[in-house]
Amino acid sequence: MPYVNPTLLARMALFESEVDEERFTLDFSFFFPLLMAATMAGFFAIAILQIEGGRLYEIATQQTDLLTFGIAIMFIVALYVTPDGKLRFDVRIPDREELMTGAIIMFIAFAIARFAAAISFITINVLYNIGLSPLSPSVGSIYPIVFTSAVYEEIFHRLGITTGLYLFFSKLLDRLGFPEEMARLLSIFAASFIDSVYFAQTHIGVYGTDPAQLTYLFIASFTYCVAYLVTRKAFVPVGAHVLHNMTLPLFG
Repeated sequence: MPYVNPTLLARMALFESEVDEERFTLDFSFFFPLLMAATMAGFFAIAILQIEGGRLYEIATQQTDLLTFGIAIMFIVALYVTPDGKLRFDVRIPDREELMTGAIIMFIAFAIARFAAAISFITINVLYNIGLSPLSPSVGSIYPIVFTSAVYEEIFHRLGITTGLYLFFSKLLDRLGFPEEMARLLSIFAASFIDSVYFAQTHIGVYGTDPAQLTYLFIASFTYCVAYLVTRKAFVPVGAHVLHNMTLPLFG
């Protein structure tokens, strides 16, 4: 394990940077009702799948751990306050212009993820000729899972890991003397790339190791990350991910 100089880390943490002022918005009117709905859907899915059993039940029960870890990471990120003592996450209702802009980017992100999923689906059918079809279990089993997982995964990945990585890289590159805009773009790319690799890896148990599937997962996650870091609005990646997952039982 490489040695990390604690003095260097301390100096970087104390170094004043433009990123110290940056905040992210948790859209109260959208985010918290959605979280409550996802939690209830998760319990509903577990209750149904406990009777049916199988792999889907295992996936549904894992969502509780995912939510717990996600909120913990969000809490750690929020503790990295701005110089004037404000938390990193601004809980408020966005104005009309923010909603319109965010909604447009949200649907673009959804379209990109949906297109990547379709290409992956077609590629696997053509290359392996295995006749894949959209998810086959009952809608009552599938929809609560894909809805809950989308919300929980966004809390864990975008609001937790992606935010933390972005703040880290932004401050590091600023400390190394990179121009502000270049540091911001590189930080967005680095945070999105790392979290998307991890996102794809965490889905191997569900999708397997097929390159087409992993590529689709990476592209979808990278799109959500960039959309979130550009807008700084939680509802953008959460909404895009929910829309995408809700189409899975229909199109695969």
